[in-house]
Amino acid sequence: FNRDGQPDLLFTNGNNADSVVLLTNVGTPSMTLTSSANPSTIGQTVTFTATISAPANLTVPPSPGTITFKGLPGGDASVPITFSGGTRGPFKVTATHVAADLPVGSTRITASFPGDSLLNSASASLTQVVSPPPSYQLVASPTMLEVKAGATANNSATITVKALYGF
Repeated sequence: FNRDGQPDLLFTNGNNADSVVLLTNVGTPSMTLTSSANPSTIGQTVTFTATISAPANLTVPPSPGTITFKGLPGGDASVPITFSGGTRGPFKVTATHVAADLPVGSTRITASFPGDSLLNSASASLTQVVSPPPSYQLVASPTMLEVKAGATANNSATITVKALYGF
């Protein structure tokens, strides 16, 4: 009845045959969440991308809504969405959120869609791993030494430890 591709139920209301009851069934979308860099390093900008695909047999576009990203250090972020796919589907939507202040360690990030009159709610999550910065760097000087085939050479290289981030 609501053209969402899911079976609906229409029946008479008991002994009162002049009234009917309609129970509509809503579709269940699939949802994925990806990270542009996982693992990432502290301070690195990471883009989270949530994608929702409506059931293939949905024949009318879902209403505009939001996808909310949860688990972010600065709090939840809601991104407005509008499904694409023309007038008859398949309907799909993608939302992104960029974060640069993720803490060192593992953080659970979740994207959620509350649902609408045609689609059930959906969510997807991932564990974002953020590595600490290196505490030192080894620097060689010179960076290259060349010895020709069959020749001998007496060269030297200096390796220095460059302190980083309080090492």
